[in-house]
Amino acid sequence: MTVTAGAAPPVAGCTDPGAPNYNADAEVDDGSCEAWCDADELYSCGYYLATGNYDCETLVGYGYDCSMCEDECPVVGCTDDTADNYNPDATMDDGSCAYTCASMTVTMCDSYGDGWNGNVLTIGDATYAATSGSPCEDACYDGPVDVVVTCDGGSWQSEVSWSISDDSGELLAGGAPYSGCLGDCSTAVFGCTDPSAPEYNEEATDDDGSCWAACTGNLGWLGDGYCDGSNNNDACGFDGGDCCPGDCVDGTYSCESYGGNCGTCVDPNSADLAEGGQCYEAVLTCVDTECGLYIDSYTCEQLEGFELDCTECIDEGLCAEDQGVEGCLFDFTAYGAPSCDLAYDYYGLDCASLEAN
Repeated sequence: MTVTAGAAPPVAGCTDPGAPNYNADAEVDDGSCEAWCDADELYSCGYYLATGNYDCETLVGYGYDCSMCEDECPVVGCTDDTADNYNPDATMDDGSCAYTCASMTVTMCDSYGDGWNGNVLTIGDATYAATSGSPCEDACYDGPVDVVVTCDGGSWQSEVSWSISDDSGELLAGGAPYSGCLGDCSTAVFGCTDPSAPEYNEEATDDDGSCWAACTGNLGWLGDGYCDGSNNNDACGFDGGDCCPGDCVDGTYSCESYGGNCGTCVDPNSADLAEGGQCYEAVLTCVDTECGLYIDSYTCEQLEGFELDCTECIDEGLCAEDQGVEGCLFDFTAYGAPSCDLAYDYYGLDCASLEAN
């Protein structure tokens, strides 16, 4: 230990810049910092206020101490300047906006009160969505009529309800998913209007929600730069091109790192597979395919049940069924185990006894 006699002691004080009594000259924190509204303090009032999803009254009701956050508390109210009760001082909309509509009133409700979770009500060219939906929220629709009405696109659809009314009463009501008409839509041609969807109908004038109906994958993953096996089929548009190297476009992910290769390019209309394309004369082996990625963990029969093409792996005799595994998923006999699956061996079982039962 070294002691320097005569040296000035370090300046003690609060070293937290956010604290009210912060001392810029302090060199050593002495624990005197006063509490403040710290957004970086996990699960504190300040932390939740910083998300923009809560006000102080709500958080206090949940039991949080917001006494140090008074200056940060948002002013809740109607933030739509076209509403009858617009509050110019409001910094956070609470869904209370009220309207005197010249034509029609759109009322939107959510039974859980957390908004419509991505669902959108479309009336002609106008779109609406509830901020919270509890209490119900109103908005105005000024026409025209004789237009298609849809409500779809999100999750938790059982919570969604809405209505359209005028001075005469309710004109139309529904939930999600919904496809219908406000007025007379006898001239409308309903169908899929998304050109990228397999169900696309070029004669359709109004979308009926039928796009991607047969896709059992995740529509949010289409065209994101990542080759998803569950979407790499005709019903899902071959993952929006993500699985063919020449069709893949960088999105959420980099095609170079996460996109497909010639082994995963199975879209018959892809330029990659046409004469002159980069995959036209590609020689594929099992390891180049999606089946080859999982062959150490599943049998080819199982993988083909997942709609993966295991032709190359079968031709090369690399499937577990062809390795004398006799129904076991992992062959540990090569590592000295007396039975093909080490897990079974641990319990004194083998494949023959399991298959017999």
